[in-house]
Amino acid sequence: MNLKDHIAEYPDFPSKGIVFRDVSPLLSDSMVFSFVIDEFVKLLNPYNPEVLVAIDSRGFIFGAPIAIQTGLPLVMMRKEGKLPGKVTSVKYGLEYGTDTLEVQHDVLESGKRVAIIDDVLASGGTLAAARELIEKMDSYPVCAVLVIELLGLNARKFLRDLDILSLVKY
Repeated sequence: MNLKDHIAEYPDFPSKGIVFRDVSPLLSDSMVFSFVIDEFVKLLNPYNPEVLVAIDSRGFIFGAPIAIQTGLPLVMMRKEGKLPGKVTSVKYGLEYGTDTLEVQHDVLESGKRVAIIDDVLASGGTLAAARELIEKMDSYPVCAVLVIELLGLNARKFLRDLDILSLVKY
């Protein structure tokens, strides 16, 4: 299946010079969406994760059905101010600004093998922040699964030895 046929492109969004790759058309076709979830599960299996971490907000869309299919717990990493209780946070850079990612203290046990789920790898800031939060919680990020990877931004060089597993590359 050619997933690029199900990804929309929006030039100059959210700012001039950026081409935003949108997975909304992929989500609107249940067969394509199901295919993506099945592919993610296949990619994750060799890593034997014990926990899935989904990144706000599109990572949640993919993370929930993967958690159901694999029987693994799902932890949400959210943008600043969205989680109640005690949180750990990391401020990070994006290709078009800065943001903060947070996780609740009591939802990620220490010592766990963690797979990260998101929709797009662009500059790598969000994924690097997720990795840092997982490590702050004394767990081990083993891989990241993504629908889209934007190769021209060279994010892999900032992500050390984290295995990046993407379905579509631009």
